[in-house]
Amino acid sequence: ARARQMRRRRIWTIVAAVALVAAVAASSVAAFGGSGKKPNATPTTSVPKSTTPVIPTSYHVGVQTFFWNETGTGVYHVGPTGQQLPGRVLTTQVRYPTITGRAASETPNALPATAGGPFPVIVFAHGFETVPIDYASLLDAWVAAGFVVVTPIFPDENSHAVQVAGGDSNTSIAANLEADQFNEPGDIVYVLKQLGTLSSQPADQTLVKAMNLSDVGLAGQSDGADVVAALPFASAESQLYKSLPAPPKAVAVLSGAAWGAHGTYASSSSSPALLQIQSDADGCVSPSLAVDMFAALQPGAEPKW
Repeated sequence: ARARQMRRRRIWTIVAAVALVAAVAASSVAAFGGSGKKPNATPTTSVPKSTTPVIPTSYHVGVQTFFWNETGTGVYHVGPTGQQLPGRVLTTQVRYPTITGRAASETPNALPATAGGPFPVIVFAHGFETVPIDYASLLDAWVAAGFVVVTPIFPDENSHAVQVAGGDSNTSIAANLEADQFNEPGDIVYVLKQLGTLSSQPADQTLVKAMNLSDVGLAGQSDGADVVAALPFASAESQLYKSLPAPPKAVAVLSGAAWGAHGTYASSSSSPALLQIQSDADGCVSPSLAVDMFAALQPGAEPKW
């Protein structure tokens, strides 16, 4: 119970800190490689009005949910006793900029904004025994700043799956379910590929046009941070990383560490930019582990923070 309280406290500490960063970013050029376009100046009476759409200083948040079932050889998830079960059901929420709806809430199936788009994409990986809504203030702040935010709900680590299996009170079951994180880098690759196929479905074409899938960043918190750190930087994930539709331009590791016995962690001049955030009072992820991972990545990563 104390560990769960610590996880929740860490989530809100991270959300508050990074949402503040996102609020600052809303008034500047998009950090993950956005267009950097500025709103047109207010026309005077002596200058004809421009036909260029004015980019709002802050967007509202639209959200669509997709239900994908990945199957095939080697595709499995982890059961409560550690058994391999076939397939991975990936409910995925896509939050995106819109000018409809209300600023204080997410609007389901709102019409995506066109001014300022297509927008850079952030794929966010949630932590153990959480769901994306736990990070809503952070995710919505990114959308308001002009990003599309994609959040797969991992099949075994989400809070509903953990509670149903009894892992919220059974440490053995919880440990088995948490081990599914090693399958989650593949989920990120799968979800990005699925987003690229939406254009074949007429109802989703407006959302596809709002996304710049060649301008992608990864972010994650806790176990999700471990996932987004492993995909581009761990040697064991190198082949999977190469299968991404486009390499990410930036990675944000929020309270994460390297996976043990998962190959060497390293970076090079072609690696994505790295942002690593770690509290020195973290009771779940030892600060020394985060420092060790940053030290391993520091020689090659450029830029890095």
